[in-house]
Amino acid sequence: MTDNKRRNFLYGVAGGMGAVGVAATAVPFVRAIQPAADTLAAAETEFDTSSIEAGMMQTIAWRGQPVFILHRTPEMLKDLYGHDDMLRDPMSRAIPEVQADWMKTDEQRITRSIKPEILVVSAVCTHLGCVPGFMPTTGQKDWGEAVPIHWPGGWHCACHGSNYDLSGRVFKDVPAPYNLFLPPYKYINDTTVLIG
Repeated sequence: MTDNKRRNFLYGVAGGMGAVGVAATAVPFVRAIQPAADTLAAAETEFDTSSIEAGMMQTIAWRGQPVFILHRTPEMLKDLYGHDDMLRDPMSRAIPEVQADWMKTDEQRITRSIKPEILVVSAVCTHLGCVPGFMPTTGQKDWGEAVPIHWPGGWHCACHGSNYDLSGRVFKDVPAPYNLFLPPYKYINDTTVLIG
């Protein structure tokens, strides 16, 4: 009987040591597949929108990509209306799977923003990935035939001639197939957005 107790004890000790060995071997592998701290930090970016004056834009980096943050004036907001016939997707419905969950009203589909005056939009042209230039002033432009006679302000991509209005909505008859993408974002206080 003593031999059985001793044998069971040795089995228990050996099994316990084996479990500890497996855990010690697994920990480095689990740590290796987890994202690095700098990667996790880059997944979210905070920005204080009060640092941008009305009518101005700032470009920031999120996940290594540029993002435009535009503080629109009341005049810029008015310029979002009246040119739907020139836009490919005026109500931002072409890619529903990437639309923000907050985009529920027609107003939000036009301004493409949580707060109408602050636009947070990807700074990458949806054609081939160039960064469009900010051209906020309205009026006639001489960028080629794809530019509307009445330019309502927005972005012009000099690489291949795509144009976007002040909500990042793409014009018809340009190479870019979609509106500028909206990164996921939310407000964490009255003026600070958290992108990511």
